[in-house]
Amino acid sequence: MKISVMIVDDHEIFRSGIKNLINTTSWGVCNEEAGKIDKEALAVIRKTKPDILLLDLYLEGGHRSFENIKSVRENSPLTKIVILTVSEDEEDIYEATHQNVEGYILKSTPFGKMEKYLVDIFNGNIRISESLASTLFKEVTKHNITKPLSDRENEVLQLVADGYSNKQIAQNLCISVYTVKNHVSSLLRKMNAKNRHQLAISFLKKNTPQTFGSGF
Repeated sequence: MKISVMIVDDHEIFRSGIKNLINTTSWGVCNEEAGKIDKEALAVIRKTKPDILLLDLYLEGGHRSFENIKSVRENSPLTKIVILTVSEDEEDIYEATHQNVEGYILKSTPFGKMEKYLVDIFNGNIRISESLASTLFKEVTKHNITKPLSDRENEVLQLVADGYSNKQIAQNLCISVYTVKNHVSSLLRKMNAKNRHQLAISFLKKNTPQTFGSGF
């Protein structure tokens, strides 16, 4: 079954181009598009519940589409939201982590690489354009780890960064889900993170900064 994609962008030519490219692939189908997030677009999202929503960051009027993410989530909680933008601003990139989006991809990204990102995102990973790695890295360094992690916490952190659920982590480490939840809570506290997405950022910062561009 193909991955269903919807694109929201106020530039019709760009929107149509991405839609046509996705429809030529073996993995995806893009039947829905919109120029903005309004009642009509939300109705389409609610009805079709796309696997992935490609959302332009700055829509007509200059407002950031971060303002619309809550409404999208309410209408289709399982849809993975990917910001597709020209913005390389560090505040925009970091705000995306607070909004729990699943991806932040530059419009200049070659389509072959974008395909890989979208498939990875569908499979539960979080992706950011590689060229933005240093920008996000600098912003993340403002949120340093305040306490050392135990060996077990490091194991849990790596699995969280790999996209594992609490149940999968418990099975992998042969511990209870309750214990995993305790470890995750401890990690959130020690690493000044608000959610699992930011834990993944901190893990990549701490362990593999040279390849940080492959994901949040």
